[in-house]
Amino acid sequence: MIRFLAIAAVSLGLVACGNDENQTADTAMEEEHAADAMDHASDAMNDSIDDAAEMMETGMGEPMVDSFEAQQAAFLAEYAAREGTLATSSGLLYQVTRAGEGNSPGPRDIVEVHYEGRLVDGTIFDSSYQRDETIEFPLDRVIPGWTEGLQYMTPGAEHELVIPPELGYGSRGAGEVIPPDAVLVFRVELFNVTPSN
Repeated sequence: MIRFLAIAAVSLGLVACGNDENQTADTAMEEEHAADAMDHASDAMNDSIDDAAEMMETGMGEPMVDSFEAQQAAFLAEYAAREGTLATSSGLLYQVTRAGEGNSPGPRDIVEVHYEGRLVDGTIFDSSYQRDETIEFPLDRVIPGWTEGLQYMTPGAEHELVIPPELGYGSRGAGEVIPPDAVLVFRVELFNVTPSN
């Protein structure tokens, strides 16, 4: 639409400025040319608006305004609004899918877990389930979202963690699998906690 407005402005400008001192075009002719240019620009603009409306009705030509960052933010907002979602002051979101019992790990304790990590589009980027083996690691050696999120769990619990980029891999991403500024979704089962020495 802006393109057609610009074309109309240029057309009108040419008509208005097209009077050479040596030309003797009468006022009626100038007004007729200006009216023709205005009609042409108006028709082109209406055609463009009609085409855009048809594309929206048929689902063709989806607007390109939905950036990756906007999609990530929309997912976080939608997840935060789900029933049962808990949010921390850092921005971590989680849901308790199964409660456990016992002591929660501390930030330096070693945990044994099963997990599946995916992007908001459902792409699985890592899974101990697929390897069919649990994994152990100290909580201070993982991304901040894991360090924080697992401290809300007790052995036997299963949680879904939604980790915003600043608690995940941030603007650097991770390899070719996790893009920069990606929200990460983890299904995590906590089996065992070994206190740090």
